[in-house]
Amino acid sequence: MKHLLSFCCVVFALSGWSQFHADSLFRKAVDSRYKGGIEAFENYVATTSQIKEKDMEDTRNRGTVVLAFVLTVEGKIDEIQTVNSVCARMDEDAYMLLKNSEKNWIVRKEDGKSVATSIEISFHYKPFERAELKPMKEKIPGLYEKKDYNEIHHILDAVIRNQPYDKEAFFGRGFLFQEQGETEKACQSWKRAAVLGDIDSESMLQRYCQ
Repeated sequence: MKHLLSFCCVVFALSGWSQFHADSLFRKAVDSRYKGGIEAFENYVATTSQIKEKDMEDTRNRGTVVLAFVLTVEGKIDEIQTVNSVCARMDEDAYMLLKNSEKNWIVRKEDGKSVATSIEISFHYKPFERAELKPMKEKIPGLYEKKDYNEIHHILDAVIRNQPYDKEAFFGRGFLFQEQGETEKACQSWKRAAVLGDIDSESMLQRYCQ
């Protein structure tokens, strides 16, 4: 309860996103592997995506798709996984953009040898900024008191769909799953929060997910 209430009181600030945007996440910088750097990749996404402005008029079609993949020693994009989903159409667009960019990726080398690399990259389809999502998060304490867990899940899903690096949202969702007796789902959320650097989630993983 304490963590769920405190998580929704965090104040966020984020600069605006362009309609289409891609960036890397923690592991070694993507611009060291994509020809021309991340700006070149962003330009490729902006000029190649099949998604139009009108396709994002429905708020359910807005958000950030995160894909994980392996860049093999042969320079192939393999093992693509959807880390964060928006909707079928945006997920498919991001998948095709990544797959069709294969020829422009540069394989990392260590001691003169090619090395397979795991990478995460995000595709932003006009997502809501954190500040825009704040009023929704502020409703959570009252909904928790009413035990309206379905609405809380709806809010947290919307937050994560738009801001998939929000570790507090993943922690809160894990806490809620645990309250509902869904430990496996709770552990999945806490694992993601821990990857994003949430210390409290690491403690919950040790306590409930061994």
